[in-house]
Amino acid sequence: AGYSSNGSSHDMVIWRYNPDGTLDTTFNGTGYVVHDNAAGGNGNDYGNAITLDGFGSIYVAGYSNNGADEDMVIWKYAPDGTLDTTFNAPNGFVVADGGFGDDMGNAITIDLSGRVLVTGYSIGDGSGQDMVIWAYNADGTLDTLNFNNPVGYVVHDNAAGGLSHDVGYAITVDTSGRILVTGASINSDPDWDMVIWAYNADGTLDTLNFNNPVGYVIHDSAAGGATHDTGWGITTDTFGRVLVSGSSMNATDLDMVIWRYAADGTLDNSFNGTGFLVHSNAAGGYGDDLGFAIK
Repeated sequence: AGYSSNGSSHDMVIWRYNPDGTLDTTFNGTGYVVHDNAAGGNGNDYGNAITLDGFGSIYVAGYSNNGADEDMVIWKYAPDGTLDTTFNAPNGFVVADGGFGDDMGNAITIDLSGRVLVTGYSIGDGSGQDMVIWAYNADGTLDTLNFNNPVGYVVHDNAAGGLSHDVGYAITVDTSGRILVTGASINSDPDWDMVIWAYNADGTLDTLNFNNPVGYVIHDSAAGGATHDTGWGITTDTFGRVLVSGSSMNATDLDMVIWRYAADGTLDNSFNGTGFLVHSNAAGGYGDDLGFAIK
Protein backbone atom coordinates (compact mmCIF):
# COMPACT_ATOMS: atom_id res chain seq x y z
CA ALA A 1 0.00 0.00 0.00
CA GLY A 2 1.10 3.55 -0.65
CA TYR A 3 0.21 6.27 -3.13
CA SER A 4 0.58 7.34 -6.74
CA SER A 5 0.49 10.78 -8.30
CA ASN A 6 -2.50 11.53 -10.52
CA GLY A 7 -0.85 14.65 -11.90
CA SER A 8 -2.24 17.13 -9.41
CA SER A 9 -2.38 15.17 -6.13
CA HIS A 10 -1.72 11.72 -4.69
CA ASP A 11 -4.12 8.77 -4.63
CA MET A 12 -4.00 5.77 -2.29
CA VAL A 13 -2.93 2.56 -4.05
CA ILE A 14 -2.84 -1.14 -3.18
CA TRP A 15 -0.73 -3.33 -5.47
CA ARG A 16 -0.88 -7.14 -5.36
CA TYR A 17 1.77 -9.42 -6.85
CA ASN A 18 1.99 -13.15 -7.40
CA PRO A 19 4.81 -15.12 -5.75
CA ASP A 20 6.75 -14.98 -9.04
CA GLY A 21 6.73 -11.16 -9.04
CA THR A 22 4.05 -10.63 -11.68
CA LEU A 23 1.04 -8.44 -11.01
CA ASP A 24 -1.95 -10.53 -9.86
CA THR A 25 -4.53 -9.43 -12.40
CA THR A 26 -7.27 -11.33 -10.56
CA PHE A 27 -7.06 -8.39 -8.16
CA ASN A 28 -9.37 -5.69 -9.53
CA GLY A 29 -8.60 -6.89 -13.08
CA THR A 30 -5.33 -4.94 -13.11
CA GLY A 31 -3.34 -6.06 -10.06
CA TYR A 32 -3.92 -2.81 -8.19
CA VAL A 33 -6.64 -0.50 -6.91
CA VAL A 34 -6.67 3.28 -6.62
CA HIS A 35 -8.80 5.46 -4.33
CA ASP A 36 -8.93 9.23 -3.97
CA ASN A 37 -10.93 11.91 -2.21
CA ALA A 38 -11.95 9.80 0.79
CA ALA A 39 -12.28 12.94 2.94
CA GLY A 40 -13.87 15.03 0.20
CA GLY A 41 -11.13 17.60 -0.25
CA ASN A 42 -9.85 16.58 -3.69
CA GLY A 43 -6.34 16.48 -2.22
CA ASN A 44 -3.84 13.80 -1.24
CA ASP A 45 -4.83 10.29 -0.11
CA TYR A 46 -2.05 8.15 1.38
CA GLY A 47 -1.90 4.50 2.41
CA ASN A 48 0.54 4.31 5.31
CA ALA A 49 -0.03 0.74 6.56
CA ILE A 50 -1.77 -2.48 5.53
CA THR A 51 -3.01 -5.67 7.19
CA LEU A 52 -5.29 -8.64 6.52
CA ASP A 53 -7.98 -10.26 8.65
CA GLY A 54 -8.70 -13.98 8.95
CA PHE A 55 -11.03 -13.86 5.93
CA GLY A 56 -8.51 -12.32 3.54
CA SER A 57 -10.05 -8.85 3.70
CA ILE A 58 -7.54 -6.05 3.21
CA TYR A 59 -7.38 -3.03 5.49
CA VAL A 60 -5.32 0.07 4.78
CA ALA A 61 -4.79 2.96 7.20
CA GLY A 62 -3.63 6.40 6.20
CA TYR A 63 -5.08 9.81 5.62
CA SER A 64 -6.97 11.99 3.17
CA ASN A 65 -7.09 15.75 2.80
CA ASN A 66 -10.49 17.29 3.49
CA GLY A 67 -9.63 20.64 1.93
CA ALA A 68 -8.31 22.18 5.14
CA ASP A 69 -6.31 19.44 6.89
CA GLU A 70 -5.72 15.69 6.97
CA ASP A 71 -8.26 13.12 8.21
CA MET A 72 -7.47 9.58 9.31
CA VAL A 73 -8.89 6.96 6.91
CA ILE A 74 -9.37 3.18 7.01
CA TRP A 75 -10.15 1.53 3.69
CA LYS A 76 -11.46 -2.07 3.52
CA TYR A 77 -11.21 -4.19 0.37
CA ALA A 78 -12.46 -7.67 -0.43
CA PRO A 79 -9.84 -10.21 -1.54
CA ASP A 80 -10.78 -9.55 -5.19
CA GLY A 81 -9.89 -5.84 -4.90
CA THR A 82 -13.39 -4.39 -4.65
CA LEU A 83 -14.25 -1.96 -1.87
CA ASP A 84 -16.14 -3.80 0.87
CA THR A 85 -19.20 -1.56 1.05
CA THR A 86 -20.48 -3.40 4.13
CA PHE A 87 -17.71 -1.53 6.00
CA ASN A 88 -19.25 1.76 7.11
CA ALA A 89 -21.96 1.04 4.53
CA PRO A 90 -22.19 2.04 1.80
CA ASN A 91 -18.73 3.61 1.67
CA GLY A 92 -16.14 0.88 2.20
CA PHE A 93 -14.02 3.26 4.26
CA VAL A 94 -14.22 5.39 7.39
CA VAL A 95 -12.90 8.89 8.00
CA ALA A 96 -12.00 10.35 11.41
CA ASP A 97 -11.72 14.11 11.78
CA GLY A 98 -10.87 15.68 15.14
CA GLY A 99 -12.04 19.03 13.83
CA PHE A 100 -9.04 21.21 14.73
CA GLY A 101 -6.13 19.92 12.69
CA ASP A 102 -4.55 16.83 11.20
CA ASP A 103 -5.62 13.30 12.14
CA MET A 104 -3.14 10.70 10.94
CA GLY A 105 -3.32 6.90 10.69
CA ASN A 106 0.23 5.53 10.82
CA ALA A 107 -0.24 1.83 11.62
CA ILE A 108 -3.01 -0.78 11.69
CA THR A 109 -3.66 -4.23 13.14
CA ILE A 110 -6.56 -6.61 13.85
CA ASP A 111 -7.03 -7.69 17.47
CA LEU A 112 -8.13 -11.05 18.86
CA SER A 113 -11.83 -10.14 18.63
CA GLY A 114 -11.61 -8.93 15.03
CA ARG A 115 -11.59 -5.22 15.82
CA VAL A 116 -9.59 -2.91 13.59
CA LEU A 117 -7.05 -0.87 15.57
CA VAL A 118 -5.23 2.13 14.16
CA THR A 119 -2.66 4.34 15.83
CA GLY A 120 -1.30 7.71 14.82
CA TYR A 121 -1.96 11.18 16.10
CA SER A 122 -4.53 13.93 16.28
CA ILE A 123 -4.10 17.66 16.73
CA GLY A 124 -6.96 18.07 19.14
CA ASP A 125 -6.53 21.67 20.22
CA GLY A 126 -5.00 23.23 17.13
CA SER A 127 -1.42 22.94 18.42
CA GLY A 128 0.38 19.78 19.61
CA GLN A 129 -0.03 16.23 18.35
CA ASP A 130 -1.57 13.64 20.70
CA MET A 131 -1.13 9.89 20.30
CA VAL A 132 -4.41 8.17 19.38
CA ILE A 133 -5.69 4.60 19.13
CA TRP A 134 -8.97 4.23 17.25
CA ALA A 135 -10.93 0.94 17.62
CA TYR A 136 -13.47 -0.01 14.95
CA ASN A 137 -15.81 -2.97 14.76
CA ALA A 138 -15.76 -5.22 11.69
CA ASP A 139 -18.70 -3.26 10.24
CA GLY A 140 -16.80 0.04 10.36
CA THR A 141 -18.49 1.52 13.43
CA LEU A 142 -16.43 2.85 16.32
CA ASP A 143 -16.40 0.39 19.21
CA THR A 144 -17.93 2.85 21.63
CA LEU A 145 -19.26 0.06 23.86
CA ASN A 146 -16.07 -1.85 24.63
CA PHE A 147 -13.20 0.57 23.94
CA ASN A 148 -12.94 3.60 26.20
CA ASN A 149 -16.71 3.76 26.45
CA PRO A 150 -18.43 5.85 25.16
CA VAL A 151 -16.02 7.26 22.54
CA GLY A 152 -14.27 4.30 20.84
CA TYR A 153 -10.78 5.78 20.88
CA VAL A 154 -8.09 6.84 23.36
CA VAL A 155 -5.83 9.88 23.36
CA HIS A 156 -2.58 10.29 25.27
CA ASP A 157 -0.26 13.25 25.51
CA ASN A 158 2.74 14.36 27.53
CA ALA A 159 4.21 10.89 28.06
CA ALA A 160 7.71 12.37 28.29
CA GLY A 161 6.69 15.47 30.22
CA GLY A 162 7.20 18.06 27.50
CA LEU A 163 3.60 19.25 27.13
CA SER A 164 3.97 18.92 23.37
CA HIS A 165 3.89 16.27 20.63
CA ASP A 166 3.11 12.57 21.17
CA VAL A 167 2.86 10.28 18.13
CA GLY A 168 2.09 6.58 17.64
CA TYR A 169 4.02 4.99 14.75
CA ALA A 170 3.41 1.24 15.20
CA ILE A 171 0.87 -1.03 16.89
CA THR A 172 0.59 -4.71 17.80
CA VAL A 173 -1.52 -6.96 20.03
CA ASP A 174 0.05 -9.55 22.33
CA THR A 175 -1.34 -13.02 23.10
CA SER A 176 -3.35 -11.71 26.06
CA GLY A 177 -5.10 -9.12 23.90
CA ARG A 178 -3.12 -6.20 25.28
CA ILE A 179 -2.55 -3.39 22.78
CA LEU A 180 1.00 -2.08 22.44
CA VAL A 181 1.94 1.12 20.62
CA THR A 182 5.36 2.64 20.08
CA GLY A 183 6.27 6.10 18.91
CA ALA A 184 7.74 9.22 20.43
CA SER A 185 7.02 12.02 22.85
CA ILE A 186 8.75 15.36 23.28
CA ASN A 187 10.32 15.82 26.71
CA SER A 188 11.14 19.07 28.47
CA ASP A 189 14.54 19.60 26.77
CA PRO A 190 12.82 19.58 24.20
CA ASP A 191 13.64 16.49 22.15
CA TRP A 192 11.97 13.17 21.34
CA ASP A 193 11.92 10.16 23.68
CA MET A 194 10.93 6.68 22.55
CA VAL A 195 7.64 5.55 24.12
CA ILE A 196 5.82 2.24 24.48
CA TRP A 197 2.20 2.53 25.61
CA ALA A 198 0.32 -0.58 26.86
CA TYR A 199 -3.48 -0.61 26.83
CA ASN A 200 -5.95 -3.22 27.97
CA ALA A 201 -8.52 -4.45 25.44
CA ASP A 202 -11.09 -2.05 26.93
CA GLY A 203 -8.95 1.01 26.17
CA THR A 204 -7.60 1.62 29.67
CA LEU A 205 -3.87 2.00 30.22
CA ASP A 206 -2.41 -1.18 31.73
CA THR A 207 -1.17 0.59 34.82
CA LEU A 208 -1.20 -2.61 36.86
CA ASN A 209 1.05 -4.81 34.72
CA PHE A 210 3.15 -2.46 32.54
CA ASN A 211 5.57 -0.15 34.32
CA ASN A 212 3.20 0.15 37.26
CA PRO A 213 1.65 2.60 37.97
CA VAL A 214 1.79 4.53 34.66
CA GLY A 215 1.12 2.02 31.84
CA TYR A 216 3.88 3.23 29.52
CA VAL A 217 7.67 3.49 29.36
CA ILE A 218 10.02 6.07 27.85
CA HIS A 219 13.67 5.80 26.87
CA ASP A 220 16.11 8.41 25.66
CA SER A 221 19.74 8.75 24.67
CA ALA A 222 20.18 5.16 23.47
CA ALA A 223 22.93 6.29 21.07
CA GLY A 224 24.46 8.70 23.56
CA GLY A 225 23.43 11.96 21.96
CA ALA A 226 20.68 12.83 24.46
CA THR A 227 18.22 13.73 21.67
CA HIS A 228 15.72 12.23 19.26
CA ASP A 229 14.82 8.67 20.25
CA THR A 230 11.87 7.27 18.29
CA GLY A 231 10.15 3.89 18.10
CA TRP A 232 9.12 3.06 14.53
CA GLY A 233 8.25 -0.65 14.73
CA ILE A 234 6.96 -3.00 17.43
CA THR A 235 6.39 -6.73 17.93
CA THR A 236 6.28 -9.32 20.70
CA ASP A 237 8.22 -12.58 20.84
CA THR A 238 7.16 -16.05 22.02
CA PHE A 239 8.10 -15.16 25.61
CA GLY A 240 5.85 -12.08 25.63
CA ARG A 241 8.78 -9.67 25.49
CA VAL A 242 8.24 -6.41 23.64
CA LEU A 243 10.74 -5.47 20.91
CA VAL A 244 10.91 -2.04 19.32
CA SER A 245 12.99 -0.90 16.38
CA GLY A 246 13.77 2.75 15.83
CA SER A 247 16.42 5.39 15.94
CA SER A 248 18.44 7.52 18.33
CA MET A 249 20.71 10.50 17.84
CA ASN A 250 24.41 10.12 18.54
CA ALA A 251 26.66 13.18 18.60
CA THR A 252 26.03 14.00 14.92
CA ASP A 253 23.41 11.72 13.31
CA LEU A 254 20.88 8.94 13.88
CA ASP A 255 21.71 5.33 14.74
CA MET A 256 19.44 2.29 14.42
CA VAL A 257 18.23 0.93 17.77
CA ILE A 258 16.47 -2.23 18.96
CA TRP A 259 15.01 -2.09 22.48
CA ARG A 260 13.75 -5.18 24.33
CA TYR A 261 11.41 -4.98 27.30
CA ALA A 262 9.96 -7.66 29.54
CA ALA A 263 6.18 -8.03 29.50
CA ASP A 264 5.97 -5.93 32.66
CA GLY A 265 7.67 -2.92 31.03
CA THR A 266 11.16 -3.31 32.46
CA LEU A 267 14.18 -3.18 30.17
CA ASP A 268 15.44 -6.73 29.55
CA ASN A 269 19.08 -6.40 30.53
CA SER A 270 19.78 -9.93 29.27
CA PHE A 271 19.59 -8.32 25.81
CA ASN A 272 23.03 -6.89 25.04
CA GLY A 273 23.60 -6.25 28.76
CA THR A 274 21.60 -3.01 28.61
CA GLY A 275 18.19 -3.91 27.14
CA PHE A 276 18.97 -2.28 23.81
CA LEU A 277 21.53 -2.29 21.02
CA VAL A 278 22.72 0.44 18.66
CA HIS A 279 24.10 0.10 15.14
CA SER A 280 25.50 2.77 12.84
CA ASN A 281 27.12 3.15 9.44
CA ALA A 282 25.67 0.00 7.87
CA ALA A 283 26.08 1.47 4.37
CA GLY A 284 29.43 3.14 5.04
CA GLY A 285 28.31 6.74 4.67
CA TYR A 286 28.67 7.93 8.28
CA GLY A 287 25.12 9.32 8.22
CA ASP A 288 21.71 8.30 9.52
CA ASP A 289 20.69 4.68 10.24
CA LEU A 290 17.03 4.01 11.13
CA GLY A 291 15.05 0.84 11.83
CA PHE A 292 11.48 1.27 10.61
CA ALA A 293 10.06 -2.23 11.14
CA ILE A 294 10.63 -5.37 13.21
CA LYS A 295 9.21 -8.86 12.99
